[in-house]
Amino acid sequence: MQGAFAAADTNRDGQLSNAELNASISGVARQVAQASFQQADTDNDGQISQSEFEKAIAEPARVAFAVMDLNHDGKISPQEAQTARQVVISKLRQGFVPEASNSPRNQINEAIGNATQPNQASGTTGTTGAPAAPAAPR
Repeated sequence: MQGAFAAADTNRDGQLSNAELNASISGVARQVAQASFQQADTDNDGQISQSEFEKAIAEPARVAFAVMDLNHDGKISPQEAQTARQVVISKLRQGFVPEASNSPRNQINEAIGNATQPNQASGTTGTTGAPAAPAAPR
């Protein structure tokens, strides 16, 4: 956070003006957009085809589903949806601050990471005792 603040505080006065904050947010948004475009452009032709676009949209949805389907039954129950909501709200309230590697939050992050990697061993989330999500289909 300190690094992000320092980068945004271009006049180095220890405070962020409205202009500095807007410029920083715009820069981050531009970087995210460029990275997203490059990731979606799988054939590296400088354009995103309809199939590349559809894959770029569908893959995150498959990963999110796999993460939320804690019992791996191919369905998201109201309880699984509530658990996912609680994790997201908790992360937002905690500001995504890194913690010790054995913390419950990092165990959830690991489970989410495992869901995005093929052929990874599943463990537990550390908060619900439920198995981590399976690897997302490719």
